[in-house]
Order: sequence, then structure tokens, then C-alpha cells
Amino acid sequence: MRRWARLGTITCLCATLAGCSASVLPTVTVTVTVTGAPSPAQASAGGAVDWASVVDRSRGAVFRIQTTNCSSSAPGVVATGLAIDEHLLVTAAHVVEYQRGFQVSSDASGGEAHVLGFDPRTDVALLWLDTSADSTLSFAETPPKTGDQVAVLGFPQAATDLQAATGAVTSLDGTGTVTSDGGNIQREGMLVADLATDPGYGGGPVLGPDGRVVGVASSQALAYSSSEGRVVPAQGTGYAVQPGEFADLLEQWRTNTSAVNTCDPDSVNHVIKNLDTAPAGAADALEALDAFWLAVNGADFAGAWRRLNARGQQVKGSFERWSAKMAGAQYSDGYLETARASGSSGSATVVVNLTESTSAGETRCRVWRLTYALTNESGQWLVGPFSGRSIGRC
Repeated sequence: MRRWARLGTITCLCATLAGCSASVLPTVTVTVTVTGAPSPAQASAGGAVDWASVVDRSRGAVFRIQTTNCSSSAPGVVATGLAIDEHLLVTAAHVVEYQRGFQVSSDASGGEAHVLGFDPRTDVALLWLDTSADSTLSFAETPPKTGDQVAVLGFPQAATDLQAATGAVTSLDGTGTVTSDGGNIQREGMLVADLATDPGYGGGPVLGPDGRVVGVASSQALAYSSSEGRVVPAQGTGYAVQPGEFADLLEQWRTNTSAVNTCDPDSVNHVIKNLDTAPAGAADALEALDAFWLAVNGADFAGAWRRLNARGQQVKGSFERWSAKMAGAQYSDGYLETARASGSSGSATVVVNLTESTSAGETRCRVWRLTYALTNESGQWLVGPFSGRSIGRC
């Protein structure tokens, strides 16, 4: 579902990151503003877009990304990203998935970047830059029309200089697939243009004549290649993810204060980021708690309710009252401290961020240390009551 209206202002609260550690430095507040009148591109006689001028104005905001593959025997990739604020870089998920060590550079600056979040299905990722971008790009407030001129900027074929390919929009409802171990996932709502997008353009901005971003370069098909140790996009017609498809993801990732594990993409599908450290006997119990939180995040309250045991449901009251209270709530950046499971009972203590709406209609994020009771009933682990307290703000 596209939400172009959500792109008016994106407020990002991020901490500077070092490597893949969870070290937190002073919080920085940045704002991506996309309101106001656009700066029209200069046009030559006959109404043709002066793309050279558009590209020149965008140079400082388009970054070359050089990765290191998670497998020491495989080379990394060269791709593209776009700065949306001083320390925030948007690129494609297939650029960062199974990759690490992101070196980035533009015409004006360079340094390292760390992944705050990525979504393989949508094919979008958000990175934190440890240096400052010289300039930024803004998202379009409305989608383009079929026939509108567009250009994709990037570093195709491992180019060291910024390149551009131009074309026209042919569809705003393109479809594609993501192939993974779990099967094929359908992708919808993609921008399609007659752009010759060679490898390296991936993650780059697709711009309209006014220089605003109407899409992030992607591919019709994405599939993991075991021989190359990375996700390999299909070649051919230019496809891009429209901003309305990932607005909510940027809102979710903006509060992350540590890098995600791009070498283990399954970890991004969990609230508890270090599930792999759970004691062997407690792994299934922890998966149940994680699945409960994920169901809440996806507004699948009926599914979440089924993962509670009788005591857990009793404590939360009626399903209707609890689901209404949890509408819009998001659990993120969970970190397992202790866990145990023996026979039919277990417990887990987890530090987790909880974002929820206040009675005044505002959004609040607080860090909680919670201890959950867990029970195994008929071979299925269920979530029971919890105790704990808030230990600070996100």
C-alpha cells in the first residue's frame, strides 16, 4: 500500500555507530523535509529536460557504495545510494544483503556506512554515514505519470564517476518476485521505465525533471546466488521502488541505534536480534516470544492473541481492549539477556524498544527490560504474563 502523504516530514533519531557494535553516542536529530515548491530543471528549446543540470545539482547526494562480501572467498559489489540527510543514506536491500564493510564516497565526501535496517521484499535499506553528506535529495510528494521523463543516477559497471541513464515512465504498477529459501514473494507497485540499468545503478535515485526522487533503482526479480554469495538482480528494463512503498520502513528504522546483521538476513525478521545466543533448550521458547512481538508489529492481533497462554490473556483483559490499545505499537531492537526452559516452563528477560501512541495522539518510544513467563502446552510454546519496568527513552 503506497503512502505518499507520509513523506511530508521524516524525523530520524539515530546514534552514531561503530562497526556492528551496539555502542551508543549522543543522539542526533535530523529532519528530512520534502515540502515546498520544487526547483524546476532548466529546459532547452522544445521542452527537453536539461538532465546535465539535474545531475550536476545532485552530485553531492549520490554515493558510490563498495561492499565486502560476508564470504571471504567472494568479492563485494559496487552500487549506489542517495543521501536524504546529513548522516542517512537510502539504497537497495539487495546491495547490503549478505554484504558487510560498506565504504561510501561522493564527489564531496566519503567514509564508512552501517546498515540501520533493510527489507529484502521491498528492496530498500537505510544506512548511517559516519561522515556528513555534502547535499541531500528529497522525495517527490506525488508519483509521476506514465510518459514522464526520468533519469537514474549511479555507478554502473563499477564506474568511479557518476553516470546517468534517461528514459520515460511506462508503468506505475509493475510486479516482480523475490526468490529465497522460503519460495517466491510477489512484489507490486513498482515504477517501470525504459531505462538501461546496468549493474551498479542498484540503490541509486530515479529522478524526475525537478530533481526529486520518484524511486530507488531495483529490479523486477531478485534471487540469491549461492555461487556468488549475494543477491543477484535480473537485468533489463528499469524497475524502481516508489517512495510510498517504504515510507513506513524508514519511520521504523529511524530509531535503531545499532547496526543490523546483514550477513544473516534472517536476523532482520526478528525483534530479538541475538536469538542465536539463546540456550539450546530455550530456543523454541524464545522464538515464540519473538513471533508474538512480530505479530503485534504486523497488526495481526488475532495471531498474537493465539500465542498467549490463558494467564497471559487474562492479564491483558479482553481481546478487543488489548488490540485497540496496541494499535500502531512496534517492538524493535530486542536484546536477550537471560533465558531458561525446563520441561513445560521457561522464562526470558529481554531489553526491547516499544513505540506506541499516547493519549494525546503523539508517538513515544521507551526502552523496557521485561521478564516473560513462557509455557509449553501440547508441544507449543506460549507467552504468559511479564514483569519489568521502563529504563529510559529510545
